[in-house]
Amino acid sequence: SEVTTRRRLALLQTGALEPPKNPGPLKQRRFSEDYRRDSKHLAVTDRPVSLSALRVTLKIRGVKLLEGVVAV
Repeated sequence: SEVTTRRRLALLQTGALEPPKNPGPLKQRRFSEDYRRDSKHLAVTDRPVSLSALRVTLKIRGVKLLEGVVAV
């Protein structure tokens, strides 16, 4: 009835009656750090990283860092 609805609203506003909490998707709760999956359904943390790609990245970053030092 209308009285019951108003009562519930009043209780919700005062915090006496809490709404049900939504914990989110199950995958996200159970695998908090790697619930995201790539196209091959590998967990993001399980992706193989090649050493050569790492070296190239480090070289590029190193050059950029040096350029910053020279520019200053």
